[in-house]
Amino acid sequence: MSSRRAGDGWCTGVASGKRHPRWPAFARCYGFDLDRPVQWEVEALDPAELRRLVLDAVEPHIDRALLARQLAEEMRQRRRLAEFLAGFGDIGSG
Repeated sequence: MSSRRAGDGWCTGVASGKRHPRWPAFARCYGFDLDRPVQWEVEALDPAELRRLVLDAVEPHIDRALLARQLAEEMRQRRRLAEFLAGFGDIGSG
């Protein structure tokens, strides 16, 4: 099976003798030929390339304002938890 670049992954051609039951819906959704199933071997990609592909795919869907608010809330919760846990160190010193 030969590998070639296709779309955002490495296309390794037709999966020999195997056809996933969800292939037709996937093919129609992404414009692939129903009669020529393909597969992508993401584990064959360099980790840096896989990371870039995932981040590029996700980036347009990130609500930056919402993310900033969520990160600020997480930091607030971490500080409160640290303050709470620090109070336990005082329990046996009296």
